Amino acid sequence: MSPARATVFGMMSLLLVGIVSAMAQDSGQICLRAFQDGDGAPIAHGIAAAAIDKNGVTLATGLLDDSPFAAEGIFCLGPLPAGGYRLLLSSNAFSAPAGELTARVQPGAPPPLLEAAFRARAPADSGGEAAPAPAASAELLALAGVSALLLLLSLLGALVGFILLRRGKLTVFDRKRGRA
Repeated sequence: MSPARATVFGMMSLLLVGIVSAMAQDSGQICLRAFQDGDGAPIAHGIAAAAIDKNGVTLATGLLDDSPFAAEGIFCLGPLPAGGYRLLLSSNAFSAPAGELTARVQPGAPPPLLEAAFRARAPADSGGEAAPAPAASAELLALAGVSALLLLLSLLGALVGFILLRRGKLTVFDRKRGRA
């Protein structure tokens, strides 16, 4: 590398490090601890959260399942610019807590740790029989549709081939003569 390129590369690296450092000082995280209402046991999966700024824009989302601290029911959203946020919580297995969770990200301060109590959703009453999961039903329906389509196309191809062979438009290779 030429000295001029090395200098430009060094300056660009310093600029990038400066930008990243400046951004890191003006941003932070919001952490959430999800637990079961009643016994306080941590929830290790199935919770999603979104951090929404004052303009109604979602700036970060997170899943408890992806957190290295999922066993404790803790996950963090970020990096987020300094400011106030509203947290939107959702889950298929649990009822989200009533009320609104809000937090403030302050540069240089530890991230706020919000706590949210979730209640397990009651299974739907299906007359004593377990209802199939909607995702599983949709997957089975899609698989059946694709299989039926492949079978139909195979039959159509065989029919067209048979018709062309009968009309003499399609010939089968004759091995004895070495030509079609």
